[in-house]
Amino acid sequence: MRIVVNDANIMIDLAELGLVEEFFRLPFEFHVTSPVFNEIDLQQRIKFDLHVSRGALRIHHPSQTQLIEINNIIKKYKSLSPEDGSAFIHAQEMTGILVSGDKRLRKCAESMGVEYHGHLWVLDELFENEILSGKVAIEKLNKLLEYNKRLGLPHSECIARKQIWSSGNE
Repeated sequence: MRIVVNDANIMIDLAELGLVEEFFRLPFEFHVTSPVFNEIDLQQRIKFDLHVSRGALRIHHPSQTQLIEINNIIKKYKSLSPEDGSAFIHAQEMTGILVSGDKRLRKCAESMGVEYHGHLWVLDELFENEILSGKVAIEKLNKLLEYNKRLGLPHSECIARKQIWSSGNE
């Protein structure tokens, strides 16, 4: 089973969009690092606690060696936070998919050969796995664009997804 390593912004947006339960129905093994998990607020964290307790979301606590690797990566990519670095290092070590909406983290992942996907990929997966109908996927994308204006999703990609989803399952 493919491993997904989550960054905080994805988790925050899943909680705000009401998609936590749906996300964990995807056919992946889900991971998050403790520094990233600590970035989300208590109200949002509560939405993930059930998945942690049943083992669907695994929290990884970086070792001393990994802390050194995290420090090295944030020295190399100065715009990354220690939390970003922990997610990157964990995804790299697990040969996992790094899921984030952070452009700086995407650039790091691309340059280091780590598979990276963002918000649109998550919605695509929910649609393709028939967890969300096309109509609901469009509603959630619209809500995301309204709620998280800083995200900066490519307009043309959003339009293309809406067209695909509107012709898909209802």
